[in-house]
Amino acid sequence: MSEPVPRRSVLAAIAAGGLGWVAGCTSGGMPQAPGSTTGDTPMPVPSTDIPKATPTLDIRDFGLTGSGRSDDSLEMQRALDEASATLHALTIPDGFRIGLAQPLVLPPLVTLIGSGQMIALTQMPRMVTVPDLTRQAMIVGMTFTGAHLLTSEVIESDTGTSSLRIESCRMEQAPMGVNIRGGSAAVAVRGCRFDDVDVGVSLRGAVRSIEVSSSVFTTWRDRGIWIVGTATAAPRQVRLDSNYFDPPSPGGKVRQPIQINGDDAMLLQGVQVTNNVVHGTGTAFRDPAHPGAADLISLHRCSGFLVAGNTVQDGGDVGITVSRQSVNGIVRNNTSRRNNSVGICIGSLESVRVANIAVTGNVCEDNGQDRLREAKPWNRAGVLVVHGQSVMVQGNTLADTGGGTQYNGVAVVGSTISLGANQIVSPGPALYSNASTVRRV
Repeated sequence: MSEPVPRRSVLAAIAAGGLGWVAGCTSGGMPQAPGSTTGDTPMPVPSTDIPKATPTLDIRDFGLTGSGRSDDSLEMQRALDEASATLHALTIPDGFRIGLAQPLVLPPLVTLIGSGQMIALTQMPRMVTVPDLTRQAMIVGMTFTGAHLLTSEVIESDTGTSSLRIESCRMEQAPMGVNIRGGSAAVAVRGCRFDDVDVGVSLRGAVRSIEVSSSVFTTWRDRGIWIVGTATAAPRQVRLDSNYFDPPSPGGKVRQPIQINGDDAMLLQGVQVTNNVVHGTGTAFRDPAHPGAADLISLHRCSGFLVAGNTVQDGGDVGITVSRQSVNGIVRNNTSRRNNSVGICIGSLESVRVANIAVTGNVCEDNGQDRLREAKPWNRAGVLVVHGQSVMVQGNTLADTGGGTQYNGVAVVGSTISLGANQIVSPGPALYSNASTVRRV
């Protein structure tokens, strides 16, 4: 399990050396997570050059009650504005609780550091707004409590926000944790925890250079991370790395840990999904009594993508899906186990085509659980390719370890693929092919 960075460790690092610790995160690239198995060059992120903020302001000097029961919104906003104007870090001590009856506006050049808690007291659209053109701001170590439906979002970055870091925070009891809107750039959500939310992190429209890493998603209901493009605005250069997902909680409709959707008119560019650990419920998606998760990692309409080093298991449908016009990508070194249908699916019956995709070095074991006994003959394989063109399947370990569920090693439907050497153990034929061209290499 990839745990969040401890808040006290972050605060200690800041106290010891100002904000120099962010240099490795912001000057020239996204650092690769410790223990990364992908071996890929991190995507570049524009330098933030956040000013060193060794001088601090103490929130207790601004007249807040700190009880969490009284409205401290105006005093808290005054403290944020002064910290921005003077380039000081604003500190919130452990146990200090800030009640909010209206949203806060995070100004530029603010570093909010602490282990305190902000609590929504009344209905509001969000707890914190990062407004248009805000630059070089950080929120570190805070807990945000939406108090169940009193707020729609915890933090929203507006269009034009850039160089925003949300680090080692906890978002709880709200429909959405972090909403990164189109036009935002160089935003990182690191080492955070999302509890009792419908959606943890949402990215929509023309966002770029976004990172969500080393975060934990627990008691989420509908989607852990949700990325959506449109016909005119697509996210690009997004990296999801070393996150941990518990199974979805009851009540969600989609129940998908990582869902990435582009548009036929504008594909998502440069998405990297690496080193995540994703758990399903161990039940089928359409189970009437205990509905399971949908595809655990799902990419639709993406180009130039990488899916590598992830572990997915016990999903209610497919482990990893890449489909619906996705092109020019790599799916490698993933482990997919005990999912209801196939371990890795390239394409779908709804896909016009998927093309130029390499599936290499993956381990797919004991998939095809078919818990409701509804699978198609070809839907119990380690790797399935449907409506794919120029797909390479090579160097994978595709094994049924004795349960008899993963009936085929590779299944191909309506596709043209190159099939290299794979290690296959299956109760049925190693290869199932229907209306397809399979070239042995």
